[in-house]
Amino acid sequence: MCYADPTEVKPPEDLQDLGVRFLQPFVNLLSKATYWWMNTFITDAHRRPIDLKVIGKLPIAMRALTNYIKLRKAFEDQKLSKETLISVL
Repeated sequence: MCYADPTEVKPPEDLQDLGVRFLQPFVNLLSKATYWWMNTFITDAHRRPIDLKVIGKLPIAMRALTNYIKLRKAFEDQKLSKETLISVL
């Protein structure tokens, strides 16, 4: 054993969900460049039409609601900083 007291590392919640098949946010730089993890999906899609069950769910970070919340927060922050700048002038 390398470590006397190893720390337990849990994968992100999205990877624990068996319905998530879109792995792009979780792969290393080389995998992002080569898309090797998509090979089975591409070959299956070449043989038969793609079904929604095969595609699976998006990770929480890639869903529309999550991106909307991030965009709305950034918009509100920028709006407040602009209003503060105008009131100072």
